[in-house]
Amino acid sequence: MNKVPSNQAQEPYQLPIHYFVPNQFLLLIEHNEGLQAESLQRYIGSFNLAETSINRERILTFERGEEGRFDHFSLVPVEIQGEISDDDQIEVIERFYRESRKRKHDNFFVRSASPNWLASTAQGQMVTGGPGTMPVPPNPIPPAGDNQIYSFRLATSAEVVSITGVSPGVNPTEFDRGLSGEVGRKTAPRPVEIALLDTVPPPERIREAFAKWHYDHPLIESLLSPNGTLPSDHLRVTYRDAMPNGVTLFEALENEADHDQAYGVLNHVYEMSDHGLFAAGIAHTLAPQASIHLVEVLSKWGVGTTETLALGLNTILNERRSEAVDLIINCSLTIQFPWDTKHAKDALPRSLVKMLNTKARRAGFIERVMLPIRWILEAFQNKYPNVLIVAAAGNDGRAGNSRRPLARYPAAFPDVIGAGALKSDYDFAPYTNQSDLPLNAGIATFGGDTDQDRADAATGMLGIYIGEFPDGQGGTLPNDSGWGRWAGTSFAAPVISGVLAARIGMGEHPDDAHTWIEDLLIEASGSDNIFPMKQGT
Repeated sequence: MNKVPSNQAQEPYQLPIHYFVPNQFLLLIEHNEGLQAESLQRYIGSFNLAETSINRERILTFERGEEGRFDHFSLVPVEIQGEISDDDQIEVIERFYRESRKRKHDNFFVRSASPNWLASTAQGQMVTGGPGTMPVPPNPIPPAGDNQIYSFRLATSAEVVSITGVSPGVNPTEFDRGLSGEVGRKTAPRPVEIALLDTVPPPERIREAFAKWHYDHPLIESLLSPNGTLPSDHLRVTYRDAMPNGVTLFEALENEADHDQAYGVLNHVYEMSDHGLFAAGIAHTLAPQASIHLVEVLSKWGVGTTETLALGLNTILNERRSEAVDLIINCSLTIQFPWDTKHAKDALPRSLVKMLNTKARRAGFIERVMLPIRWILEAFQNKYPNVLIVAAAGNDGRAGNSRRPLARYPAAFPDVIGAGALKSDYDFAPYTNQSDLPLNAGIATFGGDTDQDRADAATGMLGIYIGEFPDGQGGTLPNDSGWGRWAGTSFAAPVISGVLAARIGMGEHPDDAHTWIEDLLIEASGSDNIFPMKQGT
């Protein structure tokens, strides 16, 4: 494998390369069925702010699902022609939004205008990035055919009582009932699917991994059988080339030169196309009866955009197998909004700093620019009220810093279950953000232990890893087993998704499955709620 280009010196709060896609912005447009792109283009051009164009093939349209003047909304990418600085780009977007408040159109309404924010696997830096640590080969390598070493269980009552500074909401003996709780065989099983928005390894690499390891690797055998060809018995994949404009949207994100110059992965100088398969394996371990749909919305570097995330959500909506199958959407990714303006101030466009320099202005700006993804998620839940959405909170935490950063979006959206990360001793992982906004709305569960900037080779999250391992210097290490140890809120999220799917599969209604987890949450004083899970025996 070729070496991945290395970024500059890795200092705390290293200057980001980009928070958003250059020369582009996104409009959230309310309208009735049949948005007229030509009319919208003329409307945008009438403001004389910059030369712009709309690619109508990239417009994504959804049903609004709520009563009002307009019954649909669309996400409309707008290209700004010619060279423009990040600062001027933000200014153009803000001026257009302000003027659109004054010059309304009869046939549509501009609900928001925002940059096309970058999105990534729940990052470990201020901008694009990856999980809390680098993946490592497991030490020791799991014995061939060992089903217990990667399995999960609830903490026992004795373990719960031993956790300091917490208050169980139920009698600790309730934990001894395990993940099946009181469902047992009281109700008929319910079909359930877990859809993961993530990275995806190339299909040929999946086939090769199955052929190489499935005899000794029970998780690869189970998830990818009968022969490693997709779709398998349990896993189906939607690659970018099966989505409208999917290839085009990834061109810059995949290019090695742009990776180094524009979409660098700070402190994560390695490919992470295994990230989605790793998360899928976690969910499958907990809910082997569930079908898994892995949708490619991030590049091999673990980087996507608001638009690729929206495209993935639209794909899930269009490719849902049946409304009779309950659906859980897992987002082991975050939208890269600049929370830390104090440290990042010199790296941000001045016009963006201006929008963030007061609490009130910041709150209004964040709410507006996050509307596209929030509305798409709400469209899901309006159309399919039983859909559950779980998202990683982010990995901005630092060892020794007791104040964990706020949860990132989409975890911070209402009606999205935010997932923070615990260590194997049930204390909060050093890398984790707060689980959700508000804090007590989220869930912290096992996400893997760390050893400095790497996953702990013995107690990191264990899962399917079929590529080569990063060596931390831009090169790679061989993979001898198809197993890897990793850590991050990216992997706490599919633990929650998997537990929900397991409960639903046993016959529980999705809302009741969520309530069951909530009833077992352990309250930590002034902190996140804990759902104590163990991997292994």
